[in-house]
Amino acid sequence: MDSDADRGATKQWRTLAERKIPELDQFIQETQALRNAVADCLDCGCMNFDSCQLLASGMPEGDG
Repeated sequence: MDSDADRGATKQWRTLAERKIPELDQFIQETQALRNAVADCLDCGCMNFDSCQLLASGMPEGDG
């Protein structure tokens, strides 16, 4: 049988998870966008920050 302390701890973890999951989802989304941007730079092939047209035009967010 669960004690009051066990139920309290479970509620604390649930509250924490409910708060953190959206933060983690946002982090994953931002990291995926960064990954796509890096992949776009590799696909560009110029490998020159000073003359890269992709960087000069501003990289789109999202799907590369």
